[in-house]
Amino acid sequence: MHDFLSAVKNLARSPGYAAAFILTLGLGIGANTAIFSAVRAVLLKPIPHRHGDRLVHLRQTAVQNAIPNATWSVPEISDYRAASRTVDGFAEFSALDFNMLGHGEPRRVRSGIEPFDPPTLILVALVLGATALAASWLPAWRAARVAPIEVLRVD
Repeated sequence: MHDFLSAVKNLARSPGYAAAFILTLGLGIGANTAIFSAVRAVLLKPIPHRHGDRLVHLRQTAVQNAIPNATWSVPEISDYRAASRTVDGFAEFSALDFNMLGHGEPRRVRSGIEPFDPPTLILVALVLGATALAASWLPAWRAARVAPIEVLRVD
């Protein structure tokens, strides 16, 4: 405790040195935190998926056209689905560029096309519905300590 008080007294005697010391310490801690947060988000944090360690990203290269990341055609994906014995399922997404006309100047718009997948669509609808219900029910219950249905009930 004596060393700590001595350090504080010495810093109080020279405010310029104290300011430089505190600023340097703050910048060092801030930079370290920012770098660690970025490394954690990119490298250490698992993929937000139930079986993230089992996901695979397939790519193909069109050598003749010098396209490093060529898109897959629908027949190619269908062939992979039919021939695959070790993959549980496929989900494909294709990014396409379109020209949007009719709203002033023509604009280039990047959009995506994803095939219709009924089981995934139903699961996503259920998850979003449950999330919306929880997001509206819980704050109302916490604020009034009464179930929202009881408030709306007419006797």
